[in-house]
Amino acid sequence: MFINIKDKIVKEAPKISVIIPVYNAELYLKRCIDSVLNQSFKSYEIIAIDDGSKDGSFKILNEYQQFSTNIRILSRENKGAAYTRNEGIKLAKGEFIMFIDSDDYINPDYLQVFYDEISRGMDDAVIGGLQRVNQDGKQLFSIQLGKDKWSKYRSISPCARIYRKRFIVDNELSFPDIPLAEDLLFSLTVYTKSNNIRTIPYCGYNWFYNENSASNTLNKGFNPKLDIKNVLDKIAGIIPNDFFETKLIKFFIKKFTLY
Repeated sequence: MFINIKDKIVKEAPKISVIIPVYNAELYLKRCIDSVLNQSFKSYEIIAIDDGSKDGSFKILNEYQQFSTNIRILSRENKGAAYTRNEGIKLAKGEFIMFIDSDDYINPDYLQVFYDEISRGMDDAVIGGLQRVNQDGKQLFSIQLGKDKWSKYRSISPCARIYRKRFIVDNELSFPDIPLAEDLLFSLTVYTKSNNIRTIPYCGYNWFYNENSASNTLNKGFNPKLDIKNVLDKIAGIIPNDFFETKLIKFFIKKFTLY
């Protein structure tokens, strides 16, 4: 959106910064970006960071940037999803931050629903559900959240939620640089920093079932890259002694360990 101030054209700061880490995503990247560009809510920016892709992902990003002023792109050597998301947080100009994985996509009302929800009060984050979809867009299952305190532990992805940027910056929140569990640790850290986190039943995030992704091959046998003890030690390290949801976090740790 542009506004005139004393005959000068000034671009108004976006309300939402949508951060998309990109790595070898050429097969699904257009679907992802198109789903953001087709939103009913228009005050947003897309920060798409190519993480050293070996395919045509960065070429696709360049093509989109040519015709959309909402997109900012960056490319650099591969450093992983955690580093990429942290970089996106630093670049974000929006009052609120959202994350989308490059092989996923969102419903047309997604940004509007989350913006309306978090604008109603002083929530530091609002968390929604998601639906698992296959190549044909068919729903395999959905995770729909209630209003109970356990609901936010049912999905620990940084996606399908909106964060107040000031909350992230003031608490110096970032994704830890460890393999395969950075999402979990980020989300649990968020939960320990605020009691103003709300869940809603809305499911507008389409979590694509990609058989070749790390998350979908992880549990086909024990993956040696995932050091369970190290992850549990790190979880223990971020949970304060006076944490207000001790019973819930203990249950989550047991559930995660069994999983």
